[in-house]
Amino acid sequence: MSIYKDVFDRNIDRVKSLCALYNSLKTNEVKEGKDYKFTDVLRSAIVFLHSSFEEYFRNVLRDVLPATCTQEDLQKISFTTKDGKHIDKLTVSNLLQYKGKTIDDLVADFIGDTLDTTSFNNYSDIVNWAQKIKVDLSSFTSQDKIEKLIKRRHKIVHEADNNKTDKMNKTYSLTAIQESVVKEWLDAVQDLVKIIDVQIGGNK
Repeated sequence: MSIYKDVFDRNIDRVKSLCALYNSLKTNEVKEGKDYKFTDVLRSAIVFLHSSFEEYFRNVLRDVLPATCTQEDLQKISFTTKDGKHIDKLTVSNLLQYKGKTIDDLVADFIGDTLDTTSFNNYSDIVNWAQKIKVDLSSFTSQDKIEKLIKRRHKIVHEADNNKTDKMNKTYSLTAIQESVVKEWLDAVQDLVKIIDVQIGGNK
């Protein structure tokens, strides 16, 4: 198991704790008759589940990609200055800030800078990045669940998980959510990480 998988597993335990908290709140809600939006705990679990995968995958890419990358892999990765500016065309003066670093150091730094601002907005993004580190995801069979997780996380974060229910966009309804679906997505993410971790050696 890689060190990144160990961190991922600890984060997954936190997702499971949120699901357990939801069940506790749900039970108390029935007993006490309160009107809490306790389903928001499940929405938090979805956001945290997504971020747990992204953190794991970015760290794997930071570790493996500098050693396996080709020219094609780096085509969309630009030089980045210390103040965060991207440089597409280099002059000798641009290189001064990198004095003392090797080419390997620079490649790793620029890949890391790019990954810091990279999101995986659909399953195809995950597959494309996995291919760069020679990870084959063809054995993974729950692509649809990962797609649904990513879309739902986006809806929660950017739309507060609301649906517009009239043409004037003045009426909203909260999108229904079930713990069973969250658990399905959690299982899918765990299966995906297992496939990746085995192929990167699991010994970093």
